[in-house]
Amino acid sequence: MHHKQQPRRRKQEHQYSLTGRKKRKDTSVPRLTSRDELALTWIGQQYAMRLDQIQELLGQLAGHGAAHEDAISESATLNVIARWKQAGWVMARRIDVEEPQWVWLTKKGLRRVKLPYQYQSLASLSEQDRKHLYAITDVRLDLDDGDEQIEWTSERTLLQRTHRRRGQKRVHRPDAVFAFGTELIAIEVELSRKTESLLSDILVALLCERDYHGHAYHDLKAQRGEVQAQWRSPLAWRRYTKVYYYADPGIRKHIRSVLAQIIQEGRITEEHAQLVSLWWYPLATTREIALEQQEMNTPLVLKEYQFLYEREERED
Repeated sequence: MHHKQQPRRRKQEHQYSLTGRKKRKDTSVPRLTSRDELALTWIGQQYAMRLDQIQELLGQLAGHGAAHEDAISESATLNVIARWKQAGWVMARRIDVEEPQWVWLTKKGLRRVKLPYQYQSLASLSEQDRKHLYAITDVRLDLDDGDEQIEWTSERTLLQRTHRRRGQKRVHRPDAVFAFGTELIAIEVELSRKTESLLSDILVALLCERDYHGHAYHDLKAQRGEVQAQWRSPLAWRRYTKVYYYADPGIRKHIRSVLAQIIQEGRITEEHAQLVSLWWYPLATTREIALEQQEMNTPLVLKEYQFLYEREERED
């Protein structure tokens, strides 16, 4: 799937200034528009976003799900960010001189849009972590077009929901979960190649184990608190209907090899493997989409990929 309100006018209250002119009581109170709220919520859910991605997001929100060509200008985006900074809702900093500035929510900003996360400064993250954050947000911008039927659950939210019973194995947490209708899709963005052992365990977990998602969680959490919500909503435990991996050609090849290996080992079935879709990252351009689909439709030939896997291991 490739996809890419006016603020309510408050009643004006006045007071007299020393000059005798009427002065708004709420002059210093920053206004939070509906677009502000949606954009700040995105930024908070994603931990942080880079200027170019915020520019694209604001364009989408302005056009109610419009495509990339409706993105606002960089200068207009900087003006919006400056207003957010003045209100104390965000921090903005150029972490690396060779890339645009990053923006993340302050404690005040998190409270303003009612996000339950602990404050985290982007400056504490490594360059590789920032690249991963950027890639995950890139995928979200491609999939989440603002349709009300879409529910994107970020890694930060998944971490917030995590509650492990004593002695219970921790379920693998994907980079995000994308729910649309009856589909519950685990999103994985791979920028570096994992070992065969680790990748095989992750694939088995994503394809065969149940994980916790669903609106029942939010209702129960509001009524009984987070711990009780985890225990009392068994209907929210589901298996993923699909697993989307986004990766470069070498990593995609490695994933296919490991899938073939764990089928042969009997850890998953061929039907399980068919739930995995391998998408290009960086994201395929319009001209590349046909090639991406052709690659995805290529059957998983067990002997061929087992041979490739063994050859790769020897070369490593």
